[in-house]
Amino acid sequence: MTVDIASEHHDLAERAAHLPHLDGGCWHVYRRAYNTSLMHHNPVLIAQSAGRKDVGVMLRYVKPNRRAVYDALRSRRPLREGAE
Repeated sequence: MTVDIASEHHDLAERAAHLPHLDGGCWHVYRRAYNTSLMHHNPVLIAQSAGRKDVGVMLRYVKPNRRAVYDALRSRRPLREGAE
């Protein structure tokens, strides 16, 4: 199946379900959601599971949610001065 045919099926399914078209294109929003939902894992593993070859490109599309940012800030550890 070509990308064009798959995109047409996606558009038909959106209309049949009476759903609005999501901003960001046909497939981009799903890729972003997939990457973001797994952001607590190693980026290399996420990229490999999604069939991506470039981890850097994938990381530009990850959008952490407020809960993830809060959890990261809450789990900070103080830096010990003079620690070796």
